[in-house]
Amino acid sequence: MLARLNATPTPACVETSLQLKEAPLANPSRYDSLRDPDDVGADAAECNHA
Repeated sequence: MLARLNATPTPACVETSLQLKEAPLANPSRYDSLRDPDDVGADAAECNHA
C-alpha cells in the first residue's frame, strides 16, 4: 500500500502505430492434435461445430 504513494509517473504516450508484416494463419488441426484420442465421447460433436 505504501508503494502506491511512491509510484513513478506514467510514461509518455507512444505515437507510433505497429503494422503486421505477415498476417497470422489459423491452424485448428494443431489444437486437435493436442486432444487425447481416447477422449472423444460427448465432445466429439463439439470438435466439428464450425
